Order: sequence, then structure tokens, then C-alpha cells
Amino acid sequence: MMSILISGPLPRGVTSKDVHDTVVATFRGAKKTATGSLSVQFVTEKKIASLNATYRNKRRSTDVLSFSSIEGKGMPKAPSKEFEWGDLFVCAPYAKREASRRSIPLSEEIIRLVSHGTLHLLGYDHATEPEEAKMFTIQEAVVERMSDDV
Repeated sequence: MMSILISGPLPRGVTSKDVHDTVVATFRGAKKTATGSLSVQFVTEKKIASLNATYRNKRRSTDVLSFSSIEGKGMPKAPSKEFEWGDLFVCAPYAKREASRRSIPLSEEIIRLVSHGTLHLLGYDHATEPEEAKMFTIQEAVVERMSDDV
């Protein structure tokens, strides 16, 4: 069973269930057992810009940041229900602008960001074209599935 701690104000039209279901759907899409825990924090632009500067040396806001507990350690063979995957930070104001720019619902963009961040926690990256194709295929399948439900 997956335990997800959600903090910060949820964007309009997004529920805790939507966030939980997106994480679980992303695990399934990545063919991983949805067990353990992670946190999803909805933060301000100021907070995400500070995190981005501190941990990525980029002095600007961004949409989502993932801090994995397994980074550099390799994927666990069989994570237990106590296993902590890490933390996601989602910037709702950034997502709102992006959703508006792309003429899509904010809920769809939030689903995309939660899925994207979860995939990073699972060890996925998009540094090369093949990695990006694999990661984004899973992400967009989750978005499509979840957007039908939201």
C-alpha cells in the first residue's frame, strides 16, 4: 500500500485522491509495486525558487522538484511498506501559468507534474532522448488515464 503525505494548499480542482491516484498510476505505469511512502508538497514560487537555487544552482522557479531517497543507491529490489521514496515539490502558480499557456485544465498539468516527479523518484530521467522517450511515454499515459477520471 502506498502512503502519500500531501501538504500545502491543493490547486483548485485537484483533490488529495487525485494526487494519490496519480502516484499509484505512475508506479503501475513504471511496473513498480505501489508500496512505501512519499510526500507531495504544494509550494509557492518563492519556495521552489529557493530549493532550485540551493539544490540545483538555478536561480529561478520551476514546476516540480524531486528529491529521491534512493538517488545514487540504486532501485531497491523489494521495497517494504516502510520504504520512503522521497519528496516532491510542486509549484501550483507555475503550473497554472503553464496550463494557461497550453490551454489545458490546471488539473491536467498538476497530474503531469506529480507523475513526472514520481518517475524521477523511481529513478527515471530525461537526460538523453531514449530516456526521455521512455519516461514521457509513461507520464503521458498516466495523464491521459487520470485526466479522464478528474
